[in-house]
Amino acid sequence: MALKAKHEIDKFTFEHKILDLQEKLAERDDTELENTKTKGGNEKGDGQSQEAFSNPVALLKPRLSRWQANNKEKRQLMDMYTRNVEVIEHAFSQIEKATGISSVEEIVTTFIKAEEQNYSLFNYVNMLNSDIDMINEQNKHISAQISHHQQLQKMSNAEKDQFAERLQQEIAETKESNKVKDQQI
Repeated sequence: MALKAKHEIDKFTFEHKILDLQEKLAERDDTELENTKTKGGNEKGDGQSQEAFSNPVALLKPRLSRWQANNKEKRQLMDMYTRNVEVIEHAFSQIEKATGISSVEEIVTTFIKAEEQNYSLFNYVNMLNSDIDMINEQNKHISAQISHHQQLQKMSNAEKDQFAERLQQEIAETKESNKVKDQQI
């Protein structure tokens, strides 16, 4: 319905533009004719202007070719316009056949609702993807902890004692280093 109204408005404006152009062309032709008449009347001694006015075929042939060119352009524009209208009408008829909806407003409303639903689904999928990425990172961290604990489990008690001693030494060295730094400060 809205497309048909737009088509009618476009058609109306196009027709008025053509009429305006035809009026301007007619006015220009009238002024050219008056100019040639006044030149012919003022310059009676000039044989060339008398000749041009006495031979209207030579005067009208360029005008005719301009009109033909203009009409050809206008015909091409009209053909393109009607092809576009046919394509749009065909598309709406296909939509109408597929959906069973005959109202353009209802089709537009349905399309907008479907687009909103697609957008919300897209956002939901993005959120799920970010959750998956976060869970994968947590899985990597947990896997690293499991492998560390498995290594600790495989160590014998002597190795564990050695490891604990090394840690105690590092703690003692760090404390000693802190004391020296504190004294320097």
